[in-house]
Amino acid sequence: MAVLRGVPPGRAGRLWLRRRLATATRSRGQLDRKLHLLTAERRRLACLEEEHRAEWERTCTLGATWLDRVALLSGRDGIRTARGSGSLLAQVRWTTTAGVSYPVMVTVSEPSATVPAYHATTALAPAIAAHRAAVRAGAALGAAQAGLLRLDHEIALTRRRLRALDTRWVPQLEESLRLLEAALEQLEREDWARLRTNADTAFGP
Repeated sequence: MAVLRGVPPGRAGRLWLRRRLATATRSRGQLDRKLHLLTAERRRLACLEEEHRAEWERTCTLGATWLDRVALLSGRDGIRTARGSGSLLAQVRWTTTAGVSYPVMVTVSEPSATVPAYHATTALAPAIAAHRAAVRAGAALGAAQAGLLRLDHEIALTRRRLRALDTRWVPQLEESLRLLEAALEQLEREDWARLRTNADTAFGP
């Protein structure tokens, strides 16, 4: 294993290494807590994404069924002329978990349904309602999927940082500290032996 370069010599180096090792240990704990929070939130969001997907598929199927009924009753031209002039507006609300921001909810504002009386078949109102429900479900699904993408990216990044600490940075610090402490201990033994020799020489047998 490579030993760190740029370590100050002597006892200053020991203090330098101990401080960095303590910082790395704290950083690892923070990253581990962050990973725990993110993975828990990802599990929750994945369940929500499945629910939104099922609702979106259900409302799309229902909307298609009602649209076919409208087409049978008033024809395709009736569908085109019954379209409203308003637009659906989506407002996205964001949240933050462990420093990661992601969409959590979408509110869809809908224009009032303006259906001409001569196109007001019994199937048209349910068709409009089903398609608007599909839009809301699709927006919620999109928000959940975007949230999952952001969480997955941050989870992968956090895991890489943890691996770097566990496999490279912390072991290098520990090995450098071990070698330096061994060298300092050897120097202390040599100093102690030299002092004893000097004392024996000075005072004699």
